Amino acid sequence: MRELFNRILRIFTKKTMSTVTVQITTRSKKTKYLLGLIEELSKSDKGIKIYGTPSPNSVTLKAMDDAEKGKVKKAKSVNDLFDLP
Repeated sequence: MRELFNRILRIFTKKTMSTVTVQITTRSKKTKYLLGLIEELSKSDKGIKIYGTPSPNSVTLKAMDDAEKGKVKKAKSVNDLFDLP
């Protein structure tokens, strides 16, 4: 993990500007830690910018919008909620 961090740090500290795209899936402790390190570096170093902050998908956005408008379904049990017999 430290080796990967050092490699990333070397990329960001070069004198020439380069753009690096890193896709991080935050399902493990290591990748969450790595993302946290990059976010902390971006706070103090203006040369590091993070684009594409996580956002909900379209289904989640629609559900959130429905909930705000009061379009919710009341159920007495889980089976009622999912229309199960």
